[in-house]
Amino acid sequence: MHKFKKGDKLIAVRVTHSSALRNGGEYTFKEYYKDVKPSRALIYIEEIDKVYFEDRFELKKEKELSYTCGNCGEAGHNVRTCPSAVKGSGELLVKETIKSGDRVTIIDVEKEMYRTKEVEPYFGHTFEVVEINDYVVICKPEDTTGKTFGEGNNLHFQKSVWKFGAEDSAMAEFKKRLSIWELTETIIPVSRLTLLFGPPGTGKTTAANFVKDHSGETPKVYNITLTEETPAAELRGHFIPKGHEFHWMDGPALAAFKSGARLVLNEIDKASGDALTFCHALLDDPGIARITLPYKDENGDPVTVMPHEDFRVIATMNGHPDDLPEALRDRFAVRINIDQLHPEAIKSLPSDLRNAAKKGISRDTERSVSVRGWKAFASLRDIVGEEEAALAVFGERAETVLNTIKISRAGGKGKV
Repeated sequence: MHKFKKGDKLIAVRVTHSSALRNGGEYTFKEYYKDVKPSRALIYIEEIDKVYFEDRFELKKEKELSYTCGNCGEAGHNVRTCPSAVKGSGELLVKETIKSGDRVTIIDVEKEMYRTKEVEPYFGHTFEVVEINDYVVICKPEDTTGKTFGEGNNLHFQKSVWKFGAEDSAMAEFKKRLSIWELTETIIPVSRLTLLFGPPGTGKTTAANFVKDHSGETPKVYNITLTEETPAAELRGHFIPKGHEFHWMDGPALAAFKSGARLVLNEIDKASGDALTFCHALLDDPGIARITLPYKDENGDPVTVMPHEDFRVIATMNGHPDDLPEALRDRFAVRINIDQLHPEAIKSLPSDLRNAAKKGISRDTERSVSVRGWKAFASLRDIVGEEEAALAVFGERAETVLNTIKISRAGGKGKV
């Protein structure tokens, strides 16, 4: 038996299925019950003449609808007096304070379940408010740059779905949120020497290996992880026995140096003194960079090689550039702090873990949880359950991580 009857005036408190977003929020006024199926009721939305399944909304009758805070979702106070709101943050405070004529920026959606290809084009754009009511912010279809969205009709942004921001502070927040990976993917193809540093598990090595070059192609990549035991010969190359003779074999660094490939030096801060000495020559300016090999040519002269013009190096480390010896640090003028998970890495996780994963990144390696950890947990929990999987992957932090997941599912602000 269904809880609503034909003619009831209903309000969609929130959307529970992303497909319900495709009409740009105009369904958010009053809905009316129309039809019944054995297991799912259909809701007819009069204003846009569309029908949706009832279970795609959390619906309340008008008289049952009670006010809750637009920032934290709790009853008893509003956004202006919310104890968890941060003044000047540029986020949800504007849901209660904006008025007709104001400009607002679309920062994000409230939950990952709302994130679809239809909504993402609005992120970061600023619109002029035409009208605001209890449920929607109605804006002009053109943003402040003159770009028109939709079919030229006013845009209806549902308050419970979208994150709004005041024009200046919201745009700054949006740029901060997106710029790290955009910057990385822009700089790597054109920078000769690049250092990626930041907390472990954010995707630095993945980016170093797979970001395309300036021609849009994936380059030839040589990859080596440095340790305190890595000798220079592992980078440069060495002689190997072949029958009754010894033949020279280039190491990954020399091969990239000569051919114009990309060299990825993982954990460069862990390099041995012997490896660092070789890196100084490897990373010298192109005009003076030379590597003399431990053998002679057919004329008996030492063999010296110079870098190919397309030679590129990307080094990664989990610490800070200040941890590097000054001579090595000075060679990396381009340094990018990767302190966010790559968006594609987040999308690869189950939807209920994505928010928790974002909060699990920390420069403290004992507190940070990598994407690998989250993927291992997701795989194991389907077999042995969440508690056992958390103990196996997170150890002593299992309880803290599980609590963070629960808070994230509830839309809270917990931190791993």
